[in-house]
Amino acid sequence: MRKTPSNNHRILLLLSLAVLISYAWILPAENPVFLSIIEKFEAYFTRLPQQKVFLDTDKSAYKADETLWFKANLVNAKTHLPDSSTNNLYVDLINPSGFVVQSKLIRMTRGFGNGDFSFKDTVPEGIYKIRAFTNWMRNTGEDYYFEKEFYLANPDFSTYITSSEVSKIKRESKKYHKKESSFDVQFLPEGGHLLANKDNVLGIKAINDLGHGIAVKGEILDSKGNLITEFSSSEFGLGSVHFRPEQDQKYTAIIQTPDSRSFKKELPEAILKGLVVHVKRINKDEISAKLLHNFMPGDFPANTRYFLLGHIRGNIVYRYEFDLSEALDSVTISTSDFPTGILHLTLFNLYSQPVSERLVFINNKDFLNIHMETAKNSLSPREKAMVKISVSDKKGNPVEGSFSVSIANAEDIKDDQNIVSNLLLDSDLKGKIENPAYYFSNWNPQKEKELDDLMLTNGWSRFSWPVVLSDNRIPPKFENEHGISISGKITRELFDIPLRDIKVTMSILNEFNDVFTTRSREKGIFSFDNLDYSDTVSVSIEAVRASGRHNLVIYLDEKTDSQDKNMHYQTKVKPKKRGEKGRYVELPDPSADDPYAEQNSRLYRIHQEPTASNVIIVDEKYQAYANVGEIIQGRIAGVNVSGNHVNIRGNSSYYGNTDPLFLVDGMPVDAEYALGMNPMDVERIEVLKGNDAAIYGSRAANGVIAIYTKRGKFMKKGILDFEMLGYATPKEYYKPKYEYRADDPYEDDRRTIFWMPYLLTDSDGRTSFEFYTSDIKGPYVIKVEGLSDSGIPGFGYMQMEVK
Repeated sequence: MRKTPSNNHRILLLLSLAVLISYAWILPAENPVFLSIIEKFEAYFTRLPQQKVFLDTDKSAYKADETLWFKANLVNAKTHLPDSSTNNLYVDLINPSGFVVQSKLIRMTRGFGNGDFSFKDTVPEGIYKIRAFTNWMRNTGEDYYFEKEFYLANPDFSTYITSSEVSKIKRESKKYHKKESSFDVQFLPEGGHLLANKDNVLGIKAINDLGHGIAVKGEILDSKGNLITEFSSSEFGLGSVHFRPEQDQKYTAIIQTPDSRSFKKELPEAILKGLVVHVKRINKDEISAKLLHNFMPGDFPANTRYFLLGHIRGNIVYRYEFDLSEALDSVTISTSDFPTGILHLTLFNLYSQPVSERLVFINNKDFLNIHMETAKNSLSPREKAMVKISVSDKKGNPVEGSFSVSIANAEDIKDDQNIVSNLLLDSDLKGKIENPAYYFSNWNPQKEKELDDLMLTNGWSRFSWPVVLSDNRIPPKFENEHGISISGKITRELFDIPLRDIKVTMSILNEFNDVFTTRSREKGIFSFDNLDYSDTVSVSIEAVRASGRHNLVIYLDEKTDSQDKNMHYQTKVKPKKRGEKGRYVELPDPSADDPYAEQNSRLYRIHQEPTASNVIIVDEKYQAYANVGEIIQGRIAGVNVSGNHVNIRGNSSYYGNTDPLFLVDGMPVDAEYALGMNPMDVERIEVLKGNDAAIYGSRAANGVIAIYTKRGKFMKKGILDFEMLGYATPKEYYKPKYEYRADDPYEDDRRTIFWMPYLLTDSDGRTSFEFYTSDIKGPYVIKVEGLSDSGIPGFGYMQMEVK
């Protein structure tokens, strides 16, 4: 029989329900708007995981006869775990003029790869750049690529230099010094705005047109000329000042530079109604975040609730909800459990709009500790030595991981960048960061303040909030690659109208003779994916209509821009006249084999084979020239260039002009176009005269200048021949063994005396290696850096001497 509850039970049940209802009001549910922001934020990083690349090079300065050795580390930008989602890494070498002169395709295995660049003795001296990126990283643009500058010295550069190169160096030197002396000072309010009648923090950033910091000092004056406060910046041009702007008052900064120049700059105007996030460090484990506003009581906005979201590299580590109508306007944030990195604090309103942002660097020093030990620090030339390495985490626990090791002459080492500073700092900031490694050595309150000034003045660049919060799910344009991909599109000859369902055949030449076939898709797009070839391979692509006709155009997708506009040409060589070898055209040795036979056999030819004396291969030496006209001038006997006119001596024309016929990949073009072509797009130039040009008939009475491009943009209709970049085959670093050849008379002039891209620690966090010193005496630096298996970066340096 069912028992009926008594009145006492009913009363107790009602009281319990009342308590639960009242408790629900005490603990309100999170705002659905703010929950939506979190969901979209996390979905964004799940849908579009981002990558970081760091290249560890053996040193920071090179000579023309040396090799640059590098190890590539590809990691997930959020976790810093090795990223195995792609097998392809593109690494470019960019010359002082900003042109890509060498490219490597590095095969990545479980997030790691290695390679090298060698330099010819004719390369220009100056500042070069190495750049690395994946195809997936192209979705977010070049701001996310890895870049590192280094100086390449060439003792023979002045020997090979030509008169045009001398003029170029003089012009570029003037431009460089002009940019060096021209600068700007920015005043950047904390949180995004200056608030009238409130104590604000104003960030200061002084940089020249080269992006280098300038140490400045100055004063802030009101409209009546009264001194309000003074300020100064560090050697990197960064600083901050506390400042209280009054309502309806304008302020001017009087700025002084180290060379005693002075100028004025207006400060941003203060707003009457607004709010920003103000951050202050309490101690090493805590910061306070204050909702700073200048709304008058009773004059609050309609919606008074705001949401503060904090994340480090896309990992949400903090969230808090403010209400302007309540007295509590600041919170204390414990940061002891946060990962080291940039804490990005964003304040949102009830409309999901970000209204203020503040970056704070959290340094919990949870990167790896790398300890090195040698039997002695002073060695003799060609002496054998051993280095023992132990790696531990923040708590002293042994760490397993993958590390690279180099030992190089101290003169060639510039410790301004390492894997820790790259992954934890400059890869997540917008703009150039000078000497990022500076902030991770000898940590002290002054560096903590300077790093906070950096946070005030350099914005976060990993994503845009409107993109994250948008409901528009645009698929990524570029995919991860698991093999070599060749893609492009097929169009009509005129108007670039795409052609679909066109048969496209790709032939791999050289010793392979492999053939692949596909058809063009929507918008004329075609692709050949998951190819696997090493080094550079000759390829021919042919497209044909159903009728068998070839009246169409083939375009290939490029993965590298032809020029880096951010490069500023600078060289320590200041020649006043052309060099000994640059003075004359070097005549070929008639007894030598034709050095262009291999290229001739691969190129589409419609005339007889040229001799070596009238061919210019556009290699690194010529890629620094402004255009094709500069290359031709003075290189081939009897050919004179003046503006857009070329005269080939010994030829005459029935029509009264002296211009030769210009061909680009066999197609006639006008002189202005041909002579103005970018040398980076050109593989070779041939000058034909007399009987060699007769095949072209009367239009070649003044000779022929035939230009062949690297990608064959003007190639025979429906056929495109080019060189495909295959996976680079890394060279093996030479390690001498002097216990067997101690009396070897060969001079050992290695400035990098040891390089190993893969050195693995065991379960005890230990490993070791042996090496021999070279004949070059002086101080050397042992450099070790890499990642633990759990994605924690670390680096270590140790000095030794060869006497």
